[in-house]
Amino acid sequence: MHTINSEKKIVMLIDTLAYGGGAERQFAGLALSLHKAGYNVKVLAYYTKRGYQDEFEKAGLDYMILSPGDSRLSKLKAVRKQIAAEKPDVVISYKDAPNIAACLLKALGAKWKLIVSDRNTLQQIDKTTKIQYRFFYKFADVVVPNSYAQKKFIDSHFPSLSPKIKVITNFTDTTVFSPASERMKSQAEIKKILVVARIAKQKNTLKFIEAARLLAPRWRSLAKIEWYGAPNVSESEYADQCKAKIDEYGLRDFFVFNDTVANIAEVYRSADVFCLPSKWEGFPNALCEAMASGLAVCASDICDNSLIIDNNKNGVLFNPSSASDIAEKIDQLLSMEKSISKQFSANARKYAVENLSAESFLQKYAALL
Repeated sequence: MHTINSEKKIVMLIDTLAYGGGAERQFAGLALSLHKAGYNVKVLAYYTKRGYQDEFEKAGLDYMILSPGDSRLSKLKAVRKQIAAEKPDVVISYKDAPNIAACLLKALGAKWKLIVSDRNTLQQIDKTTKIQYRFFYKFADVVVPNSYAQKKFIDSHFPSLSPKIKVITNFTDTTVFSPASERMKSQAEIKKILVVARIAKQKNTLKFIEAARLLAPRWRSLAKIEWYGAPNVSESEYADQCKAKIDEYGLRDFFVFNDTVANIAEVYRSADVFCLPSKWEGFPNALCEAMASGLAVCASDICDNSLIIDNNKNGVLFNPSSASDIAEKIDQLLSMEKSISKQFSANARKYAVENLSAESFLQKYAALL
């Protein structure tokens, strides 16, 4: 345990507190954990949509929505003014735009310490990436990637940042994400195959639909695929292609797209098998939440996934470029004998409890503070 200095003021900065994204969930969880542990925390955001404000108010955590307008300059001015008024010792920023704003304020002479939480898992470098990492992030005191894959990328392409890097992987609230009762499972007549992800090229939705087509002849009357997650505006055309492909393959009775929901924990508990078919990930919240919920899981053999899944013990890994391999691994999980399935689920839950606790997440940030 680290000694808590309740006199030290911490400002946490993010763009939105709305439900829906893993970054927001991790940010809110950290803010609430720090507050509960006795730290002096103030949360700042600049978009007004409701979400975690309700939880902050219930916990008595101080927050402010700045509502500065849409321009980057107006946001920067509003953030600068409010942070100056708070007189923090430390600023913790989450997501690209708030990270850049905080780094720019440091470049302009701000004296507080800056911890940048880097939520990316980059696959290539473009001009924007170079500017963000080479120019802005050099003003941070600590850069916190949430995956070892991202640390490897930064070390390789921006070695000057390596001394600032401290990996802190995502936490999972294992009290919220917990297994369903045996009775609930036994009453389900149709098995549910669950995906929790945006409809996006990164999430490999089209390839997963190809896998669903291969699964349908055997499992159409015995199982159903439920995908939870809406596309970003920038990928609406891709989402349309995915929905058209569902129609083309005649899969509407087997494969359903659902919007993001607030109480995703109940969705996990209603499922039997979880799949994350992404082309790349960081340290994926959804996979960890599914394991904490005691699901049999399968996921792409990419990035940090092999650090989470012990293949054929608490889950299985597949090649995300192969629809047949994805289908084969889902079929394996659906076809397992009950005793083996229960062991997979128990091992998945055990991993989550032992490795993904909010307390461990808090202590890693406390060490930086």
